[in-house]
Amino acid sequence: MDLLRMPLEQLQMFVVVIARIGAIFITAPVFNNRQVPLMVKAGLTFMTVMLIYGLIDRRGLLMPANLWGFSALIGREFLVGAIIGLTATFIFNGIQASGELVGPQMGLNLDELFDPITGIEEGQGSLPGQMYLLLGSLLFLQLDMHHWLLQVFCSSYDIVPLAGVRVGEPFLHKILAVGGEIFAIAIKLSAPLFILLLMLTLVMGIISKLIPDIEIMLLMMPVRIGVGVVVLALSLPFCAQMCKKLFVQMETDVTTVLRLLGNG
Repeated sequence: MDLLRMPLEQLQMFVVVIARIGAIFITAPVFNNRQVPLMVKAGLTFMTVMLIYGLIDRRGLLMPANLWGFSALIGREFLVGAIIGLTATFIFNGIQASGELVGPQMGLNLDELFDPITGIEEGQGSLPGQMYLLLGSLLFLQLDMHHWLLQVFCSSYDIVPLAGVRVGEPFLHKILAVGGEIFAIAIKLSAPLFILLLMLTLVMGIISKLIPDIEIMLLMMPVRIGVGVVVLALSLPFCAQMCKKLFVQMETDVTTVLRLLGNG
């Protein structure tokens, strides 16, 4: 494909396709990692568009005659891609949030870290949260979910054709429900460790009342960290199984959201 010799209408179409695919690479899990250079994302976007451009049904689509109409079309296509990526990312937000819940209970909320994956500033990201996120990312790649995402890139044009996005009330209800699942996922993944650490804190509080001479605050911190790390390691198989189920749910959510975008 020689971009320099493409007719203006085809070049406009090429830019419109780039808008959707580029938005997916910017927002989709793993691909949106801050460690992936921007040039790599741009290269992946361009190569993907080059591969699927000829397969996209463009019949009946007329390019807007003015700049405002063309900009609005690009914006709609970018919105479709961003919705696809963000719907899949909600699962990862829930996985990381589960680690953020247990971090303070383990006494690891005092660390001042910069999360290179999500870009969270100092003092806002905990070690368990990063560990859960890395575990989810590795499972995502190990289960070939990134290949599934690439398939979604192509099939999205069959479900939501170019300039065919329709944002209706069913879509809004669904996207709110998917976003609300973040908290449910966080609670499910963190529940075993969170409850155990809460019980440990309660026991230490009772001991401090029964034996006031013990410097309970000096003992509590290393005990909570030690118990938390051991239980965290033992719970990794459980977390892995939960993540696999969540990825199945991700496939269903993304497909449903796409269909609602195509049908209004």
